[in-house]
Amino acid sequence: MNLKDVSYSEEEKKDMSTPSLVSELPKYPYGLKITLEPDVLDKLELYDAPKVGEKKMILAIAEVVAVRKEDGRGDVKKFSVELQIQQLDCKKEEADGQKVDAAKSLYGSGE
Repeated sequence: MNLKDVSYSEEEKKDMSTPSLVSELPKYPYGLKITLEPDVLDKLELYDAPKVGEKKMILAIAEVVAVRKEDGRGDVKKFSVELQIQQLDCKKEEADGQKVDAAKSLYGSGE
């Protein structure tokens, strides 16, 4: 699993604001924050509230529900993808840095 940092770069922050508001900009783009309501937390068997700042690993299966394509100038083609999370699991981050086998977590050991 190769997770990517999706926070705004310093250059992106500068492009989005006036200099006095740079420190007030969000760290991540809109839509990357998900809220888990109490009924979902029950399904995930998360009965104890985590501490703010605690890291969680999320494994999810999501369906592509929309693809929006936009032709730009020249050969530039942009697109966006909307995902509907359908299956989700949330675990405490591995403290020892051990890599998690995503396929094994999602599909079992195959035995």
